[in-house]
Amino acid sequence: MYFWNIKKLKQDTKENKLTEKDYFNYFFGTTTIGSIAIFLMTVFPAGLENVIITNELIVLIITILGTYYTYKCNKGEKGKNFLGKFTSISFVCLIKYIAIVTTIEIFVELHVFTNYLPTILYGIYYLYVGKHLKELADY
Repeated sequence: MYFWNIKKLKQDTKENKLTEKDYFNYFFGTTTIGSIAIFLMTVFPAGLENVIITNELIVLIITILGTYYTYKCNKGEKGKNFLGKFTSISFVCLIKYIAIVTTIEIFVELHVFTNYLPTILYGIYYLYVGKHLKELADY
């Protein structure tokens, strides 16, 4: 895995030297670093309540574990086209997730559910994506 040498990475890509695992490692690294950066930007303002910091930490963990889980659902390094399948399946799941969360948020605003429900649903989102990736793992 290259961390700095973009020329070598591009050369290996052109020569089809990167494996499914290599692509996943880059995707996982990008997702993890990006999620940590967003987490840090969210929790650094002074005066945040512990519940907000805890919730953001849980979202960070779900993102990292969910990404790894969905990769394994696609048979890990033996799987085929994880990024393509993950992206397309995630898009459709995300649209459904937004519709469901928006509906539930209306009830949250009416104090029908707890504040953690959207975070729980975010974890379920990755399980839902993983379910579909398992079904496509052989294709």
